[in-house]
Amino acid sequence: MKRRIGDVLLDADMISKEDLEFCLGIQRKTGKKLGEIFLQENILKKEQLAAILEYQFGVKFIEVNDVKVNPRAIGEIPEALAKQHKLLPIGYDGEKLIVVMADPANIIAVDDIQLASKRELVIVMSYEDDIVRLIIQHYEGQYITQIAEVPGSMMSGSSGGTMNMGGSHDTGEYRDIGGYELDDDESEGGGGLLPTGGSTAETGPIVNAVNSIFNSAIALGASDIHIEPFERSVKIRFRIDGVLREQPSPPKSRVNEIVTRIKVIGGMDIAEKRIPQDGRYEMKTGGKEIDLRISILPTVYGEKVVMRLLDRSNINMTKEKIGFSQHNSDLFDGIIRAPEGIILLTGPTGSGKTTTLYAALQEINQPTTNIITAEDPVEYRLEGVNQVQINQKAGLTFAAVLRSILRQDPDVIMVGEMRDSETSEIAVRAAITGHLVLSTLHTNDAVSTVTRLVDMGIEPFLVSTALVGVISQRLVKRICTRCKKEIPCTEEDMHLLGIDKPIKLYKGTGCRECNNSGYKGRVAVHEILVMNKDLKNLVNKGADVSDLRAAAEAGGMRSLAVTCRESIFQGTTTIDEMLRVAYSVDD
Repeated sequence: MKRRIGDVLLDADMISKEDLEFCLGIQRKTGKKLGEIFLQENILKKEQLAAILEYQFGVKFIEVNDVKVNPRAIGEIPEALAKQHKLLPIGYDGEKLIVVMADPANIIAVDDIQLASKRELVIVMSYEDDIVRLIIQHYEGQYITQIAEVPGSMMSGSSGGTMNMGGSHDTGEYRDIGGYELDDDESEGGGGLLPTGGSTAETGPIVNAVNSIFNSAIALGASDIHIEPFERSVKIRFRIDGVLREQPSPPKSRVNEIVTRIKVIGGMDIAEKRIPQDGRYEMKTGGKEIDLRISILPTVYGEKVVMRLLDRSNINMTKEKIGFSQHNSDLFDGIIRAPEGIILLTGPTGSGKTTTLYAALQEINQPTTNIITAEDPVEYRLEGVNQVQINQKAGLTFAAVLRSILRQDPDVIMVGEMRDSETSEIAVRAAITGHLVLSTLHTNDAVSTVTRLVDMGIEPFLVSTALVGVISQRLVKRICTRCKKEIPCTEEDMHLLGIDKPIKLYKGTGCRECNNSGYKGRVAVHEILVMNKDLKNLVNKGADVSDLRAAAEAGGMRSLAVTCRESIFQGTTTIDEMLRVAYSVDD
């Protein structure tokens, strides 16, 4: 009988019993594989997990991102079967088909692919997330290539463009993976492909092409999709880790059909092209529930579409995953436990304020607490929290909802954003009458939030009485762990970091996994202002920002630059990111 991975790791002294119990608790809540949890909690490194999995299952473990997949092998197994069992055919060992799986112990999956391919198999294994991403990329890419050749389809036309959303069709020499030579014979077609997923039974070139855009964006971890018409072309760009990256695009002659399809799924008026429109769409793909927020804006060359992708699984975000340092985590715990008052999250659009706000709500969400939110839009659903969607057209504004919430016997109120003086005044008065209020505000840093409230017309004595704390947040790009390399620490680096001795610095050299950017994912950096007696006195006296900042730092606040330096010392991010994010605020 195969031993459980936790037992193997304990016997090898690679984890502690406390680590195992902690991760088992997460597994019970999320249903994730235990190995994935060890990685996400930084208890194990990828190399350690790979070695243990090889030992546990008795099959070779590979980094599937390093493998160039043989397109002929893809055609051996239907897309639906690959997605169902989270496996991918990647090449040949003689007449045998090499298949990479997330769970080699799944006997049913092995039987299914043997029947489908009518070949003997060589099973290798890799990480589930990597396999799922490549399944989408390769099957979507091959399917798009096929429909591009259909006369009259969206991908054919005078411009001759082909939209290949991430599929790999490299020819020539394929990489060796531990003794298995991947055959580069492409004489046979891909065959057996099904229309791409999505939540609709409709099929056709346009439908499947739009589904492919969605699936590719999700596979690449994009937060937004941009479809932009220009005079002679159309651009498709994905925002990945905060940066827009251009993707292969369809012919300009077909962009209206794409936009029409998006309007249909978003519940918008397909005949109206003169005014902006907003829509929403919910779909399931790759085992994830995705909310799609759609915005359409008329431009001189056609309608520009921006779609925000909201992955509901991200709502299980904890303060540890967000990136709070131990110092800031302690401050965060202190302010969210306040029985009453107002807590503000600040930062520019896209800095992760809402995610941190939801993490705070999850920390204080108890059966004994009545939590009500007013949001525009409601981005994630929270169990046990009463969430209200703002509807400006119907007169359901933040101010109107807040007044009604106060008659609902709330303990905690969350206001998505303090957009005007009326909303701000109601929120502050709710905070001083026994309620805990959480909200967001657009300011550059924590200290300027205090003066901003006064500028919005709230009396200084109300600000000093109501405000519990301010969390200012930015997102910095995380160094890709796969291509992370140590680099020299120069005199200039030491000057920027405020140190007098060289330290270990790291940088991503660029690889396939991070799209040659050197970064993979993002982590938040914070400065947390906790209101104390000195700050309250200064606010009442109308002190300027510099005096407030000095008092806040004396009370334990660490600036964004300081927090960013801590991330550099830990090898999480780079000096370039510190200069981009922190010094634009502090200097």
